[in-house]
Amino acid sequence: MKKYLFSCLLISLLLLSCDKIKNPYPAGPVTNLNTSLYPGNWNDYPWPDFSDGFSNSRNVVLEDYTGHKCIFCPAAATIAHDIEAANTSRVFVISVHTSPGGIGPFQTTDAEYTENFANETAIAYGAAFQSGFGFDANPAGTVSRKTFNNLIFQNSGDWNNLTNQLLNENDLKVSLAAKSNYYDETRGLFVHALIDPQNENVADLRIVTQFIEKKFIAKQKFPGGAHQDDYEHHNVLRTTLDGAHFGQLISGKEANSDGKYQFDYSYHVPANYDPANCHVVVYVMNKNTYEILQAVKVEIIP
Repeated sequence: MKKYLFSCLLISLLLLSCDKIKNPYPAGPVTNLNTSLYPGNWNDYPWPDFSDGFSNSRNVVLEDYTGHKCIFCPAAATIAHDIEAANTSRVFVISVHTSPGGIGPFQTTDAEYTENFANETAIAYGAAFQSGFGFDANPAGTVSRKTFNNLIFQNSGDWNNLTNQLLNENDLKVSLAAKSNYYDETRGLFVHALIDPQNENVADLRIVTQFIEKKFIAKQKFPGGAHQDDYEHHNVLRTTLDGAHFGQLISGKEANSDGKYQFDYSYHVPANYDPANCHVVVYVMNKNTYEILQAVKVEIIP
């Protein structure tokens, strides 16, 4: 009888172990996930496998601070687009519709320019960077928000050289990987990120998740009173997955036993966005300098 009970217990443990291997739960705690966005049994949710490791290359986020009434912004957008096209796997353009202090005359709407590109995240960036960072007018941009000549913001004519400088230096201080699952039945998006802070002080790091619309057609103003009704606005910042404009602090509670940190997000993709026309940029930044130390792009529908 004892042998029988022992055998049953052993079989039960093996079955439980097999379930864990099939559907491994992350080592760090998962908080604030909307599990109803997963159309099946949450116990069967396919957690990502990060065993393929991290990239050895430092990627660059090129922020283009723009406006649909800014006549010189289309030329800057072309520069940003060309830099990204020449470095498709390592440079991610984000178009931020804001002016110093928030919404300015270049972003307002009227009877002619009806599209409202304003959003809380863009406004927060304009407010945060309005003084002391070199953001004096549109167009302007940052190259991973790294400081050059004591300023974060740089003229569009310098973006290419500064981007190439960061790519060639490849100073990778933080490792980052991210993966996603999307379910069209619920329009539910789950994004999972794994961070290796390496030698950086974890208390100085924040993780940011930005929801980006790749292409959006709307009117744009050009020099000489000209305009284009079907202008393609590129990689427009729409929001962040968690509503945190400057992300979440990385702290001990997200730590795995191996010293890495995992963050998990759920997001209901609004009906006015085509998931195939959107992606998420995940990045880790220094909260004191705002420098983006590493970034990855996650497609919603690969």
